[in-house]
Amino acid sequence: MRLSPLAPFALVSVLVPLTSCAWLFDDGGDDDGGAAPCDDDVLGCDDDISKFLEDPSCLLQGPLELQLGEGEHEFSPLEPDELPELHFGFQGGQHVWMAVQVKNPDLERRQLKIRTKLDYCNDDCDVLANWATDIVRELVVDDATIRITPEGWMEQTRILVTVFDWVGAKHQRVEMLVTDPCGRQGFATSG
Repeated sequence: MRLSPLAPFALVSVLVPLTSCAWLFDDGGDDDGGAAPCDDDVLGCDDDISKFLEDPSCLLQGPLELQLGEGEHEFSPLEPDELPELHFGFQGGQHVWMAVQVKNPDLERRQLKIRTKLDYCNDDCDVLANWATDIVRELVVDDATIRITPEGWMEQTRILVTVFDWVGAKHQRVEMLVTDPCGRQGFATSG
């Protein structure tokens, strides 16, 4: 069988449009067209909480004092009625970048277990049973990612939380529970 001399041009005319539509083969990149959001997450979206170690010798007591915030690159505090900025990906996914400051940390034990929960409600939201949980993300961070502020606070940014039904709901809420190795906990909510 003999190929037409135009065959290579026909192949090129098919491949060029496909390669110029790279968004069709997007790997879940973020809204800036860059890397996938998990590439920027504090732990690459690894949620292995078995790394958390409570220290029974710790004598510190009382609650942790938290400031709930957002931020992929730097901490931005959230007011009690404020929600984090929603980010949209090319493939229709949505996520928020959560952050937290612990204002009375144990600087000798630089590890935190962080549980972030996003809830939503559409009707009669004064009734607790009408709230649903969209997603819960629990992770453990340590001195490899925790930043110590000039005030001596522990600060963690870049906590990626993917959202689903939360996006279109009439009412949304973010809750964060932080536990340190002493067993102390702090709770913050926004929305």
